[in-house]
Amino acid sequence: MDAAILALSALTVLVVLCGAIVSMRIGKATKKETDSSVSESISRHPVGRNPIFWVYGIAALLILGYIVYLAITYTASKGVA
Repeated sequence: MDAAILALSALTVLVVLCGAIVSMRIGKATKKETDSSVSESISRHPVGRNPIFWVYGIAALLILGYIVYLAITYTASKGVA
């Protein structure tokens, strides 16, 4: 695999992980003000019920899948075992 692709892939994963961590810290630090009542299941699991965390997780999986795809196709095309 080309060193540039590997470096950019690692940087992408690092940015996604840092973004998720920062979002979780900001979410915990903010005041818990709501305009309406929040269901008990959401208040017990605020991270699991937050769509932005689902987006981060899905994006990380897609990026990781693409990295694996590139690694497989690169090694298959070069005949590397």
